[in-house]
Amino acid sequence: MMSRIARYGVTFAIVLFAVFYSSKFFTPTEQYTNTDEELKGELIVNGFKMEGITFYGNQVLALLEEEGERKLYIGDHQQATIDNLKPWADFQVPKSSVKRYQGVEVNPDAHLLYLYGKKEDDSNFIEFINIATKQKLSEMSFENAAEISNIKFKNGYMEGMLYAKTSREEHIGQIIFNTPEFNSQTILLKVDLPSKDASIDWVDANPELEYLVYTIKEKGKVSAYVHQLATNETTQIKKFSGDKFLFDGEELVGFKSDKDKLEIKVYEYK
Repeated sequence: MMSRIARYGVTFAIVLFAVFYSSKFFTPTEQYTNTDEELKGELIVNGFKMEGITFYGNQVLALLEEEGERKLYIGDHQQATIDNLKPWADFQVPKSSVKRYQGVEVNPDAHLLYLYGKKEDDSNFIEFINIATKQKLSEMSFENAAEISNIKFKNGYMEGMLYAKTSREEHIGQIIFNTPEFNSQTILLKVDLPSKDASIDWVDANPELEYLVYTIKEKGKVSAYVHQLATNETTQIKKFSGDKFLFDGEELVGFKSDKDKLEIKVYEYK
């Protein structure tokens, strides 16, 4: 117990140090490692491509591309599978000719649903929606027209938004922790990418922000990694079947398509 408390204390101190001194002073860098992994099949449910997924209590919310439209699906989170994925009757993605929705996230404590994506001018936006009333509370722009991964709301030791930003010209990816208002960011990790065709596509972190999981996509390849911030050590995930990973508490899980459901696999990362 004491060792766990000490470990959490060290991690918390590191994160506080990062926030206080800003990203200019704390930006661990990870060199990209080429991989022979072939491109894993994109997650497909009911014949539709999955754009995003997040846990929502004992369920999951997923954003699927259905015949050119983005739709929200909900399903039961069982021990080894996510069953009965079906359109979410409570709320659906608004129809828009100037927005392209790319992901969904939830803040369960504040009863907020986040929908985010790109506008017609390629700028990034995020909508804040009250889950109870299904009313849009606000909308904001962030990171201008940068290339953004998925967004994860985190409320462990610190509350904020986790995402990655890719600069293809510089061959650099940055994993960023920002405030919920997107007004004060810290770069947790810089990743050297192999070419202008590579990007950080997906990120998540455990509740204590000790470990980051991220995927890199480059043409016909995808690779997945877990990075420990305290030691600046990175481990590549092998033999995975989908391109998205989530921390379910302290468990790291990946997904595999199986017709109308998703199979869950737990990965060791410590």
